[in-house]
Amino acid sequence: AAGMAPWPAGRWDQAKWSCTWVSLRNECSCCEVKVDGVGDYEGSGSSGPSMVLRTTAQNELLIDTLSEHTSRLFGYSFANEIFKRMPNDTDFSVVDRAGIAGIDFAFAGERNHYHTPNDNIENIDLRTIQHHGENMLPLARALANSDLDELGGRLVYGGVYGIWVQWISHYSVFLLISSALLLCFAMFRLRTSISAVLFGLPLALAVLLSTAIMGFAAFRALDYVIGTTVSWPANATPYRLTLFFSVITGGLLMAAVANKYLKQSVFMLSVWWLWLFLSLGLVMYMPDAANTLVLPLVVSSAVIAIGSIMPAATIPWIFLATLVASLPMTLGVVLPLEQSQGYRLIVATLPLIGLFMMTLAPLLHGARLTRTVIASAVATILSVTWAALGPLYSDFRPQHVNIHYLEDVDVGAAHYYLISPNPIRDELQSLMNFDSNERAIMPFSESTLSDWATGETSAWAPPISEVVNTTTDGSLRTVSVTLHSQRQANSLRLLMPAQAKLKQFQIEGRSFTPVLQTSGDYANQYLISLMGTYDRKVELTLTFDHPHPVTAFLMDVSTTLPAQGNILLKARRGDMSPVHRGDQAVLFREVTL
Repeated sequence: AAGMAPWPAGRWDQAKWSCTWVSLRNECSCCEVKVDGVGDYEGSGSSGPSMVLRTTAQNELLIDTLSEHTSRLFGYSFANEIFKRMPNDTDFSVVDRAGIAGIDFAFAGERNHYHTPNDNIENIDLRTIQHHGENMLPLARALANSDLDELGGRLVYGGVYGIWVQWISHYSVFLLISSALLLCFAMFRLRTSISAVLFGLPLALAVLLSTAIMGFAAFRALDYVIGTTVSWPANATPYRLTLFFSVITGGLLMAAVANKYLKQSVFMLSVWWLWLFLSLGLVMYMPDAANTLVLPLVVSSAVIAIGSIMPAATIPWIFLATLVASLPMTLGVVLPLEQSQGYRLIVATLPLIGLFMMTLAPLLHGARLTRTVIASAVATILSVTWAALGPLYSDFRPQHVNIHYLEDVDVGAAHYYLISPNPIRDELQSLMNFDSNERAIMPFSESTLSDWATGETSAWAPPISEVVNTTTDGSLRTVSVTLHSQRQANSLRLLMPAQAKLKQFQIEGRSFTPVLQTSGDYANQYLISLMGTYDRKVELTLTFDHPHPVTAFLMDVSTTLPAQGNILLKARRGDMSPVHRGDQAVLFREVTL
């Protein structure tokens, strides 16, 4: 099943494909199909590994089958927790909300290309597509012959040095208990008092925080110098060096302080007790992310316990294994996060880097770090300078700029406005004297827009509505209306205020429950969006919980701009490109239902 709208002939190039397999039962009839499971394979860029992004709640059978039948697994279950707390959706969100068993794969390298003209066959990494296929085909074959009625429990999972590790989620509690016992044993063998470990806890936390704060400060300085932060800059090298040297500066600075007051064994135990407390927090509040900390904790606790029974001279060398254990789930996750979230959200990497620096700190006991801290601070300044002097955008990584046109048919007023996550450059702003001061230009919304300019009206025919029938049943009023875009725009929107008390609506006989928008341009209003309309007349039946006429706004939306917009299109080329929904021309008018 291809996740795309029914595009008319000649418009296939506009489609954005995703690939989905569906397992069907044999007991389907002519009018109903039972969907047992869904696999979704997506891309949010043009390169990178095929990652297990999400699964439905009960995933034991799915993950067991995947690990048994595929050989190059990549992914972390903490992505489930991230998606629970973000407004983002994928095609898989529909499956998850419907309660259907499923698994979601995605790649997210070179995300500057996502939903832009660079999102094309020439730029796609064929190794990425191959990896998708290696995950897809064996899993689809295996699950097609499996009973998906019994999905088992909830697994947490992740890859460590190329080895896939998974366990039942609630087993994390027993792993924490085992780690605590091992750390207690080590404290007993190393003759370390509880008070000494407690004294070391805030110092261990200080290393983590100092690392994150210095990294954050470096990128705030970069934002101040440049005037913006670019998610995927033309040259990422100075940004990566800024990240590397800034966190080294912060981490080593506090490590030097902590090592001055703590013995190595005490500091090591303090670090891993803090790690245990952080793991406990994840197990309680973000269980799908627990393995990120629990797995290094279990291994390192065992290492420390083993070290405690060894000769004193060998203990520091044995402790080095804790760094190896922590590396995959700390620094190993930084690059995927940098690629997928960009430098506007680089703070997502800082806690993980802080954990690594906290783990490293006791292993540096006795080392003279002053010169290293000074050198890394100087290198941070040089890296920021390099980033500030270099180009922000390139043809391969352009600035994302969408051009929007808004026309109020009733009053004959038109505006253009530009949308970008970064400041609009003079070569575009000067073409129509765009005003950077925020202003509300939509009569149906209190939202303000910047980078707007008054434009010429398009002379396009406006969208039309025709009330076909009206019936009243007590306090309920039902209106049948036909909507049509005279200029054959690709979509129609009907916007009604909360006071309309829209109870239900039907499209071609299918009923839907309306949802009041809570944010954005259409806050506190009902929005019905009809995609792929073009030259179709759409019949809509609306039921209101009151007997009075309703004033609404009817819009049609196209990706084609009026002729005046060509001056902007010609200027936006090379290192500027549209993104996601791209350019839009919206004509709207007030209608009475």
